Amino acid sequence: MVKGIKIFEGRPQALEGGPRLCYNIHVMRNSIKIVIIILILVIIAAVLYLKFEAQSPYVLPSPSPSASVSASPSPTPLSDMIQVTTPVENDLIDPAKPIDIEGQARGNWYFEASFPVELVDANGNSLAQEPIQASGSWMTTDFVPFSKQLKFVPPTTATGTLILRNDNPSGDPAKALELDIPLRFNIKPATQKE
Repeated sequence: MVKGIKIFEGRPQALEGGPRLCYNIHVMRNSIKIVIIILILVIIAAVLYLKFEAQSPYVLPSPSPSASVSASPSPTPLSDMIQVTTPVENDLIDPAKPIDIEGQARGNWYFEASFPVELVDANGNSLAQEPIQASGSWMTTDFVPFSKQLKFVPPTTATGTLILRNDNPSGDPAKALELDIPLRFNIKPATQKE
């Protein structure tokens, strides 16, 4: 045996710390290994969480605790899709003049910068049916203005409805939307049938 060194479990050890110093160094090395393994696992878990979280759709929180959860999204109110400034509900329309139609609709209400409008009488007979053109760039989700002078066949009833439909090239009834504006016609009583 060399002076100042003691053999402990097959390894040379300094006499000052003896077996206790060796044990502490061994425990410290194992602790560092454990900490490194835990850090690696935390990093892997964070990466997996972020990867799968980015793939899942964002679900809006329920507005109230008592609200029921629905698998399909709630429909957007028509006032957030199309707004008509003229004519307004129950306007009195002169059948000798075209109807001035003005307002704004979201870009996705249009298709190829237009959407259909129809005027029907109280019996559902079509008096006019034409497209309305956007007055600006329609390839947006913002509101885009429109205006139209709609010429129509003179009505035989005192009331009718102006129907503004979203342009739905798919033909899917689930995607069809329309805004109905009831109107009154200023017609002479002799030609009126209701």
